[in-house]
Amino acid sequence: MIQYRLKILRSAPMTSTLKNKFFLIASALLIIAIAVYPYTRKNTLLIYLACLCAYPLLKITFRATLKTPVAIAAIALLVWFIISASMSPHAALGFHYLSRTADKLLLILFLPALFLSTNTRKIVFLVFLISALLCAFLIQESWSVMAHTFGKDAQAYSVFFGLSAACFLHQTILHTIHSKKNRYHASLGILFFIAFAFMAYTILFVNAERIGFIIFLACCVFILSKQLKSLAALFVIIIFVTASLSILLNNQNSHRLNSIYNAINPNASNTRVSSPRLRLLEYQYALKLSLDHPFVGYGLGNYADNLKKHYPEAYKIIAQGGYPNRIENSFLFILVQTGLIGCLLYIALIILGYWQIVRYSKGNERLILETFLLAYFLANMTAPQWINHYIALLFTFPVSVGIANGLNDALKRKKSPGKLSPVHRSLEDK
Repeated sequence: MIQYRLKILRSAPMTSTLKNKFFLIASALLIIAIAVYPYTRKNTLLIYLACLCAYPLLKITFRATLKTPVAIAAIALLVWFIISASMSPHAALGFHYLSRTADKLLLILFLPALFLSTNTRKIVFLVFLISALLCAFLIQESWSVMAHTFGKDAQAYSVFFGLSAACFLHQTILHTIHSKKNRYHASLGILFFIAFAFMAYTILFVNAERIGFIIFLACCVFILSKQLKSLAALFVIIIFVTASLSILLNNQNSHRLNSIYNAINPNASNTRVSSPRLRLLEYQYALKLSLDHPFVGYGLGNYADNLKKHYPEAYKIIAQGGYPNRIENSFLFILVQTGLIGCLLYIALIILGYWQIVRYSKGNERLILETFLLAYFLANMTAPQWINHYIALLFTFPVSVGIANGLNDALKRKKSPGKLSPVHRSLEDK
């Protein structure tokens, strides 16, 4: 029955250029909505894994012309976007409402494609979806437990662990899909990985042990070594550009720091330390801390404790300007917490985003996405939680680009079911 439906869909006539543009615009709206106002912390990891579920699904589902189900999903996405934006007093709040349901929208968009695949593939993808959602549930539950212990720092723990866990899950699933033997054992391996990830998260990261960070760095090195082979020469250039732009763009935080200081010390306007001086001291002692542990760093959530222990006078001055657990600069924040190794991996993630755009896009779409990613990178670099949003974008971009390319390829196909675009042909051969 499924093969018969595929045959009918593959022989569907080509639609008009207007519909083609509509699908591409709907995909672009998804990218913009997710990027302009990133996810709430409760749904972040679930969205990561939902995007990862959709990513390998793109490799086979666009063989058929998914005209009707994708059209319904795209129209629903556009309608929800308009309604949420119009109901809120500000457009940003509308983006917020949309981003809170982005994980559900992604699953709705790809579930019809899941059931249009072949029988053997469908079983694998069902295991994939269930495993990924279960992993997301476990990570979120452990995050809620940690929130009572670590407060705001728990989010950073969850993000970094969620990245390594999702990457390993992604690689395991891709190996399962491409392997024709022992799929049953591979599925059990996925469930074992989820259990191991949950135990490693609660044991290593809750106790803030450095071995937890070493495991995370090993995960990132393993993943990035498979995807970044010829881009190592760009590390030095990107590091220099990132550090320079981070310092140049830090003025956007001055008003907030002054407001915090005035709220804490309303009668100390004459002795108030200026926010530029606070940032300068913060950067200066952050660099000193990073030199004490240059390679691995101090670990997540330990910046204020180490600053208070080694430089108590600087800690008192910086603490007057606000909450000192976070450095108002993403580059220095990651340098202190993860060391030089983690900072290099942070830069590698930036390069990976550009690599995904070049690999999975074509024509004008590539130029638009590159410009958009660069603008988002420059606009949010000074926020310490920016790494959270950027990791989400890394997993969202290939999905969104795949939607646009897949729809473009499917809608232009007349009666040649075996003909694929160069991008999708390379994905199939990979």
